[in-house]
Formats: sequence, structure tokens, C-alpha cells
Amino acid sequence: MVSGEVFRGTKQKDTETDIHLLTNIGLLKISKDNIASIEEIGQRTTNRYSSNYNVNKNKSFSIGEEQLIDLFFDPTAYTLPKSTFYISGLSFGFGVTDKMQVTTKWINYLWGDFNLRVKNQLFLVGNWEQQQALSIGAHYHTRWSKPASYNNNDDDDDYDNNDHYDDEYDDETNMIEIFGAYTYSTAREGLNGRTSHTFGGNFKHAFYDNPLNYYRVYYGLDVDITPKVKMVSEVFYDPNYTEFWKMMDFDESTENNPLHFDFGFIYAINESFRIGLHFQQPWLAFYWKI
Repeated sequence: MVSGEVFRGTKQKDTETDIHLLTNIGLLKISKDNIASIEEIGQRTTNRYSSNYNVNKNKSFSIGEEQLIDLFFDPTAYTLPKSTFYISGLSFGFGVTDKMQVTTKWINYLWGDFNLRVKNQLFLVGNWEQQQALSIGAHYHTRWSKPASYNNNDDDDDYDNNDHYDDEYDDETNMIEIFGAYTYSTAREGLNGRTSHTFGGNFKHAFYDNPLNYYRVYYGLDVDITPKVKMVSEVFYDPNYTEFWKMMDFDESTENNPLHFDFGFIYAINESFRIGLHFQQPWLAFYWKI
């Protein structure tokens, strides 16, 4: 339940608004709006001699063990629950409340870039069958430098033959990123997990004397394959992002494609440890959540 209670029993009836559950305290009529998640733990079989449950090896579920707060790099509208902590190979963070989380890229500390990313969930409506959420946030860096995967935007073409500007963009500077994400999630038919759609975008402003601005818009799809395996895919438009294969291509005459794709999966080894593999660098992802 949304309140945190757990009820176990036999489903007697399922309507558009309610579930009738026969429990050891009697028959309960439960509004679907109050249900956070639901699992089928077994099938009841009856014969002339007995009535019992057979545990289904591939048990049905409405929510998998992993609810994504990010599509590898780009945010969804979901946040970490209150007092939940995670650490990965690149970052760590925690849930301040159920609607606000704070994260940071700890790997950037190695070169003195103190950075904080705050995401605040403006709303989360619906139930386990259908949910909508919207979040906004900001990520501030004190010593940000332009990544190798980012080429200069069109406004910088005039500076290519000017050593002053080339040197300037090799230095570190303050940078702020503003982002937003909307996620629409529905339960798959027959309690086979969830399908979630995320639409989002971000805008980065680097505070050079001649500022650099970058933007990205994206659509992400994640689907529960099993309770432990989630497929994740994304298409994003970013005219400044350069994929690894292009960075390794020394023929600079090749035009950079602004449309990019990512595809992979996340596997929950247990309730705390997850690993993932995807198309875009750095390809391998892993994190602990406690």
C-alpha cells in the first residue's frame, strides 16, 4: 500500500477501481489508488481432496526491483526514497525526502571540481496501474572543463583560428546545468512489470569570458523484462555530443550526427547491487543502493 502496509490474500474480484482481497482478517475492498505495488506469489489450485497454492516460478509483479532515477546519464522524473543512499563508479547521492535527492560526481573531486546535483519532484500522481511524475533540477560545477565528447557549437567557429580562445576553453570554469524530466509509467498486462516513457531535456551554461552553451532533448523507454532485468533505451538530440567511434576517427571532415541512440539493460543482482551494460561510453555501469 502507499501507506506502507502489506496485505496478503486471495484476489476474489478485480474492477476498474478496486481489488477485493480475501485475507486472514476478512474480505477487503481496496482502492487501486491506494496500492503502491502488487505481486502474484502463487496460483490457487483446487481438487476434490484439497485446496492449496502452487508457487509460480515466474511470479507476476507490477513493479520490478529497480525503479530508474536515471537513463544511465539522463534523469527520469523519479527520485530516491527518503534516507536511501547509493554509490556508483562515478557518483553517489541520497534521498533527502521522498521528493528531493542530492547527488554528486565524486570522480570529479580528483581534479578539484566540487559539484552538486539537486533533483526535486514536483508531482507524482496515479497508482500502480498508471503513474505520471515531473521533476526539475540543477547541477552546479566549480571547475568544469569541456569533455572530449563535446565539440564546439556553431557560435565558436569564429574562434577556431584564435589561440586566445583555444587556450581559454582548455581551462576549467564554473558551469550550471538546468534539467527537467516527465515520466509516464504503466503496468504491463497480466502483472508483467512496467513500461515507462521519459521525456526530458537539459541546458548547460559554462561561464567562460565567451560563454559556451549546450543543450540536449531526449526520449527514454525502460521495460521490465523480469523482476530483476530491465531493458533501457534512449534517443537524444545533442548537436555537440560526439560518440567514441567518432572521437577515434581522425578524419575531421566527417560530419557529426546530432541524433544519438543508447540501448542496454540493468540487472539487479540483489536488493542492493545493480549492474548495467549499454551502447554509449563508458558502457558498463554498476552501483550499490542501501
